[in-house]
Amino acid sequence: MTTDYIYRINIIITLADSDDFNRIWTLLGPEGNSEIDTFGVDLSSNGIAPATHKGISTAATEFMHSHIIGSFAQELASMIMSVQEYALNDWDSFLTSNNLKVIQPEAIDG
Repeated sequence: MTTDYIYRINIIITLADSDDFNRIWTLLGPEGNSEIDTFGVDLSSNGIAPATHKGISTAATEFMHSHIIGSFAQELASMIMSVQEYALNDWDSFLTSNNLKVIQPEAIDG
């Protein structure tokens, strides 16, 4: 079985940029408007709210990869990104090397 998703892309953006980046991602993602909340992983230096950054770890097609690197490079210049083969994922070390942690949602009692 083959897949069109051949890359794993991890991205960190500032919280202030999240709306703009979500809008750009709707142009890149094959699902269209369902991509509007792509940058939904809240991040901070200590893993405690409030978030200072947002992140994603996503599969990407050659089309998406080439547009991220080429067509939208200027609009996406402020992001921090790592790219590897689809089956690999350096998400944890990527966050660590950028001094960030995922903010875990609070447990709901009841």
